[in-house]
Amino acid sequence: MATLLAPSDDAVRDAIKKLGFESSSDVDEGAKKKLADAAKRHILPPVSDSKALWSAPFMTGNVWIPSALSGHGVSASMDSDGRVKLSSDHGSVHVVTKDIDVCKGFIEIVDGVMLEKPTN
Repeated sequence: MATLLAPSDDAVRDAIKKLGFESSSDVDEGAKKKLADAAKRHILPPVSDSKALWSAPFMTGNVWIPSALSGHGVSASMDSDGRVKLSSDHGSVHVVTKDIDVCKGFIEIVDGVMLEKPTN
């Protein structure tokens, strides 16, 4: 059981370009690790006590949601345009398609990938 923040195809292509690659077939091992860590930030386990899943209506009240990546999570709120906004130290994304019901969970399509910020 979990809620998956699934980036759109365009968001994944943009993330690959931000990592310095033209296509997914060019991605090296270091970039694959960054993408794998980003994927863990996009998995929201259920609330432990109640096993409740996160769906868009519950993401609108300025709440902090832990992710599957230990020590990380997202802050969920409603932006001025009425869209669900999810933010972390790795950027922010908006939910573009809400609450796709799947076996034991939800999928929220988001418009970006929360990548680790590059260190200079």
